[in-house]
Amino acid sequence: MIMRRKRGWTVFVIISAVIISVMALYLYRAGNQEVKEPKHTPRSEQRNALTETPIRDLQEKYGTDSTVPKDKISQARKRVAILIDDIGYDLSPLYELLKIDASLTFAILPHYAHSVDAANILHRAKREILLHLPMEPHTFPDENPGMGALLMSMSDRQIKEEVDKDLDAIPHLSGVNNHMGSKFMEDEAKLSIVFTQLKKRNLFFVDSRTTPLSKGPEIARKLGLRFVSRKIFIDNDHDYMTIFRNLTTRIDREFDHKSEAVVMIGHPHLKTIQALTEAIPVLKARGIDIVPVSALVQ
Repeated sequence: MIMRRKRGWTVFVIISAVIISVMALYLYRAGNQEVKEPKHTPRSEQRNALTETPIRDLQEKYGTDSTVPKDKISQARKRVAILIDDIGYDLSPLYELLKIDASLTFAILPHYAHSVDAANILHRAKREILLHLPMEPHTFPDENPGMGALLMSMSDRQIKEEVDKDLDAIPHLSGVNNHMGSKFMEDEAKLSIVFTQLKKRNLFFVDSRTTPLSKGPEIARKLGLRFVSRKIFIDNDHDYMTIFRNLTTRIDREFDHKSEAVVMIGHPHLKTIQALTEAIPVLKARGIDIVPVSALVQ
């Protein structure tokens, strides 16, 4: 009898440990989803063939330009800024993105083969342009933020000079956002140097929120720099349906929290382009305006 009780207790402890481990893993992933640091967009990913995925279920739920449930149309119009990072590698995805009828904003990496060409094309198309400023991540040097990066090993003077070189490398800039930078964005002293240079040029800053410990908001307030933070990464998961839902359903959570304006960041993946093409008419039909990032900067 005693042996049976011991066996039963052992089984109970093992099952409980498994359940607790699974729940802990789920909560960890959920809690870290929003601060996953986007990497460079490899050209091989940019050129992958699109996968046709049915979206009828979501279109029926949220409507299209021609079929919109009346209760989905907002009386007070809400605003969304969609920022596309990692421009500069290849012009092909850029031309596809420009076919989308919306005021998308674009962040261009400095010193790449097509960085200047992309800026000029976007300027002619009357799209807003940001410098996608590379900064050191916690995973450096295993993950390299690329040319023009701001590194923790740099002196104050080197940071200032690198910021100026990166800004001068891209014409027609309205603002800046960070590429990677989970470590750099946590350093108040170094980030203050960057923000001071941006304020001198009357540029704003979009915090990509690659770390929950970003010093961006407090330093921007201290220096009086125009600033806004990203709320949603739309394509950390490269699955088409996930991206589409991030654009059309996840945004509701932000608006449910009484947000009237949301900044979303995506990348020039082909599945992202497909999802944007399908989702933006749905957002517009629901009374949501797609605006340049500058319209939401505080």
